[in-house]
Amino acid sequence: DDLDGKFSGKVASIRLGLEEIYEVHDTSLGLQDGTVLRKRIKHGSGEDKILDTGKVRLRVVGATAAGEKVLREPCELKFTVGDGEVCDAIEGSVVGLKKGDEAILRVTDALACRDAQIPFPEQLEPPVMVHIEVLNVEKAKEKWDMSWQEKLDRGRKRREAAGVL
Repeated sequence: DDLDGKFSGKVASIRLGLEEIYEVHDTSLGLQDGTVLRKRIKHGSGEDKILDTGKVRLRVVGATAAGEKVLREPCELKFTVGDGEVCDAIEGSVVGLKKGDEAILRVTDALACRDAQIPFPEQLEPPVMVHIEVLNVEKAKEKWDMSWQEKLDRGRKRREAAGVL
Protein backbone atom coordinates (compact mmCIF):
# COMPACT_ATOMS: atom_id res chain seq x y z
CA ASP A 1 0.00 0.00 0.00
CA ASP A 2 2.71 2.46 -0.87
CA LEU A 3 0.89 5.60 -2.12
CA ASP A 4 4.03 7.50 -3.06
CA GLY A 5 4.08 5.94 -6.49
CA LYS A 6 0.48 6.81 -7.41
CA PHE A 7 0.73 10.47 -6.49
CA SER A 8 4.29 11.19 -7.38
CA GLY A 9 4.50 14.21 -9.70
CA LYS A 10 0.83 15.17 -9.18
CA VAL A 11 -0.16 18.72 -8.18
CA ALA A 12 -3.01 19.55 -5.83
CA SER A 13 -4.50 23.04 -5.53
CA ILE A 14 -6.37 24.13 -2.45
CA ARG A 15 -8.17 27.45 -2.17
CA LEU A 16 -8.91 28.76 1.32
CA GLY A 17 -11.09 31.74 2.10
CA LEU A 18 -11.27 33.66 5.36
CA GLU A 19 -14.89 33.76 6.48
CA GLU A 20 -14.64 35.74 9.68
CA ILE A 21 -12.20 36.91 12.32
CA TYR A 22 -13.13 36.81 15.99
CA GLU A 23 -11.40 38.84 18.67
CA VAL A 24 -11.35 37.61 22.24
CA HIS A 25 -11.20 40.25 24.99
CA ASP A 26 -10.40 39.71 28.65
CA THR A 27 -13.28 41.43 30.46
CA SER A 28 -12.47 40.10 33.94
CA LEU A 29 -13.14 42.62 36.68
CA GLY A 30 -10.14 43.73 38.70
CA LEU A 31 -7.11 41.85 37.45
CA GLN A 32 -7.29 40.82 33.83
CA ASP A 33 -6.66 37.18 34.65
CA GLY A 34 -8.73 35.49 31.96
CA THR A 35 -11.59 34.46 34.26
CA VAL A 36 -14.08 36.21 31.92
CA LEU A 37 -13.42 36.25 28.17
CA ARG A 38 -15.72 37.82 25.59
CA LYS A 39 -15.88 36.83 21.93
CA ARG A 40 -18.15 38.99 19.75
CA ILE A 41 -19.88 36.67 17.28
CA LYS A 42 -22.15 39.21 15.59
CA HIS A 43 -21.64 42.91 14.99
CA GLY A 44 -24.77 44.96 15.50
CA SER A 45 -26.02 48.01 13.70
CA GLY A 46 -26.03 50.37 16.65
CA GLU A 47 -23.91 53.50 16.72
CA ASP A 48 -23.63 54.01 20.47
CA LYS A 49 -21.21 51.92 22.51
CA ILE A 50 -22.14 50.84 26.00
CA LEU A 51 -20.23 52.88 28.57
CA ASP A 52 -20.11 52.98 32.37
CA THR A 53 -23.47 54.34 33.65
CA GLY A 54 -25.17 53.52 30.33
CA LYS A 55 -28.53 51.80 30.44
CA VAL A 56 -28.68 48.42 28.71
CA ARG A 57 -31.35 45.92 27.78
CA LEU A 58 -30.02 42.53 26.74
CA ARG A 59 -31.09 38.96 26.24
CA VAL A 60 -29.27 36.02 27.71
CA VAL A 61 -29.85 33.65 24.80
CA GLY A 62 -28.41 30.52 26.37
CA ALA A 63 -25.84 29.15 28.78
CA THR A 64 -23.93 25.99 29.47
CA ALA A 65 -21.77 24.87 32.39
CA ALA A 66 -19.16 22.18 31.76
CA GLY A 67 -20.91 21.51 28.45
CA GLU A 68 -24.37 20.97 29.99
CA LYS A 69 -27.27 23.32 29.19
CA VAL A 70 -28.15 25.35 32.33
CA LEU A 71 -30.61 27.91 30.98
CA ARG A 72 -33.96 26.49 29.88
CA GLU A 73 -35.13 29.56 27.96
CA PRO A 74 -33.76 33.01 27.09
CA CYS A 75 -34.24 35.80 29.61
CA GLU A 76 -34.03 39.58 29.32
CA LEU A 77 -32.14 41.91 31.65
CA LYS A 78 -32.34 45.68 31.97
CA PHE A 79 -29.69 47.44 34.03
CA THR A 80 -27.34 50.39 34.42
CA VAL A 81 -23.69 49.48 33.89
CA GLY A 82 -21.68 49.91 37.07
CA ASP A 83 -24.59 49.73 39.52
CA GLY A 84 -24.09 46.04 40.38
CA GLU A 85 -27.60 45.07 39.28
CA VAL A 86 -26.37 42.03 37.33
CA CYS A 87 -23.57 39.50 37.73
CA ASP A 88 -19.96 40.63 37.29
CA ALA A 89 -19.44 38.50 34.17
CA ILE A 90 -22.20 40.25 32.24
CA GLU A 91 -21.70 43.73 33.66
CA GLY A 92 -18.01 43.85 32.76
CA SER A 93 -18.48 42.22 29.37
CA VAL A 94 -21.10 44.54 27.91
CA VAL A 95 -18.87 47.63 28.03
CA GLY A 96 -17.91 48.52 24.47
CA LEU A 97 -20.68 46.53 22.80
CA LYS A 98 -23.40 48.11 20.62
CA LYS A 99 -27.08 47.48 19.93
CA GLY A 100 -27.45 44.24 17.99
CA ASP A 101 -24.06 42.83 19.04
CA GLU A 102 -23.97 39.22 20.15
CA ALA A 103 -21.19 37.71 22.21
CA ILE A 104 -20.17 34.49 23.91
CA LEU A 105 -18.71 34.82 27.40
CA ARG A 106 -16.39 32.14 28.75
CA VAL A 107 -16.31 32.30 32.54
CA THR A 108 -13.96 30.13 34.59
CA ASP A 109 -15.03 31.57 37.96
CA ALA A 110 -18.63 30.39 38.45
CA LEU A 111 -19.15 32.97 41.22
CA ALA A 112 -18.89 35.72 38.58
CA CYS A 113 -22.15 34.31 37.11
CA ARG A 114 -24.19 34.52 40.31
CA ASP A 115 -27.29 36.54 39.45
CA ALA A 116 -30.80 36.53 40.92
CA GLN A 117 -32.25 37.69 37.58
CA ILE A 118 -30.90 34.72 35.60
CA PRO A 119 -32.36 31.33 36.56
CA PHE A 120 -29.05 29.47 36.84
CA PRO A 121 -28.80 26.42 39.12
CA GLU A 122 -27.11 26.86 42.50
CA GLN A 123 -23.95 25.01 41.49
CA LEU A 124 -22.29 25.82 38.18
CA GLU A 125 -19.36 23.76 37.00
CA PRO A 126 -16.89 25.87 35.00
CA PRO A 127 -16.35 26.76 32.31
CA VAL A 128 -19.66 28.61 32.05
CA MET A 129 -20.48 29.75 28.51
CA VAL A 130 -23.07 32.53 28.24
CA HIS A 131 -24.52 33.76 24.93
CA ILE A 132 -25.76 37.39 25.14
CA GLU A 133 -27.44 39.73 22.66
CA VAL A 134 -27.66 43.51 23.18
CA LEU A 135 -31.23 44.63 22.50
CA ASN A 136 -31.02 48.33 23.37
CA VAL A 137 -28.51 50.92 24.56
CA GLU A 138 -29.20 54.27 26.21
CA LYS A 139 -25.92 56.04 25.80
CA ALA A 140 -24.31 57.70 28.79
CA LYS A 141 -22.61 61.03 28.21
CA GLU A 142 -18.87 60.89 27.65
CA LYS A 143 -16.78 62.69 30.31
CA TRP A 144 -15.59 65.34 27.87
CA ASP A 145 -19.21 66.15 26.94
CA MET A 146 -20.17 66.89 30.55
CA SER A 147 -20.19 70.14 32.46
CA TRP A 148 -18.31 70.29 35.78
CA GLN A 149 -21.60 69.91 37.66
CA GLU A 150 -22.56 66.83 35.62
CA LYS A 151 -19.16 65.29 36.35
CA LEU A 152 -19.60 65.91 40.10
CA ASP A 153 -23.14 64.46 40.03
CA ARG A 154 -21.93 61.39 38.15
CA GLY A 155 -19.07 60.92 40.63
CA ARG A 156 -21.48 61.13 43.59
CA LYS A 157 -23.82 58.58 42.00
CA ARG A 158 -20.92 56.20 41.32
CA ARG A 159 -19.70 56.55 44.93
CA GLU A 160 -23.20 55.85 46.28
CA ALA A 161 -23.59 52.80 44.01
CA ALA A 162 -20.18 51.49 45.13
CA GLY A 163 -21.12 51.99 48.78
CA VAL A 164 -24.22 49.83 48.33
CA LEU A 165 -22.17 47.04 46.79
